[in-house]
Amino acid sequence: MSDSSLDHDREVKLPIYAEAGIPECWIVNLPGQQVEVHRDPVGRQYRLRQIHQVGEAIEPLATPGGRVSVAELLGGTGADDDAEATTGD
Repeated sequence: MSDSSLDHDREVKLPIYAEAGIPECWIVNLPGQQVEVHRDPVGRQYRLRQIHQVGEAIEPLATPGGRVSVAELLGGTGADDDAEATTGD
């Protein structure tokens, strides 16, 4: 994924999704090794932006209690992340 693709996702797609009322949008930033989670759309923007790193897990709004490993989204196994997220260590 290139930086230009990230720019397109942030500057073109994200406002469209927010305006459509999509409650949550994730941008997987491979070069930055992080996942951006955007929530709470208002107009053409999201009020909340959270950055998640390897070693963290994200709970999607659509599946409360479910967790997705950032490492898995970035192409890793995520086994260490899941254990860390479960135990809270």
